[in-house]
Formats: sequence, structure tokens, C-alpha cells
Amino acid sequence: MIDNPLDLLITGAVLLDPVDGRAQSASLGIRGQRIAHVGPADQAAPKAVRHLHLPGRVVVPGFIN
Repeated sequence: MIDNPLDLLITGAVLLDPVDGRAQSASLGIRGQRIAHVGPADQAAPKAVRHLHLPGRVVVPGFIN
């Protein structure tokens, strides 16, 4: 678990891996300008300053740098 909170936590979305095209339900956390957390949707997510719940949306981390 991360000691200090994330700046942003995204949950409820489908996470698409831009490298291999795998899609999975997962949470994604951002700290600063970097991805700091990727975890299964059914696992407790770390604390965050801001939380976006995006059911029905697709998130593609790292696709645009």
C-alpha cells in the first residue's frame, strides 16, 4: 500500500494495455505526472485526493505521453 495519498484515483473503468491490447477492470492511480498504482478492481484501492468513478469508460494509460 502507498503511504501518501495519490493525486488522482480512477476506478470503475476498463483499463486497456496499449502494448498488448489486454482489457481488464482495474483501478489506476496518478501521483504527480506518473502512474503510481495499477490494481485489480476487486482489491482495496489506496487513498487519493481526487477520485473519479468512470463505469462504462475505457482508460488507456501511457498511450499519449
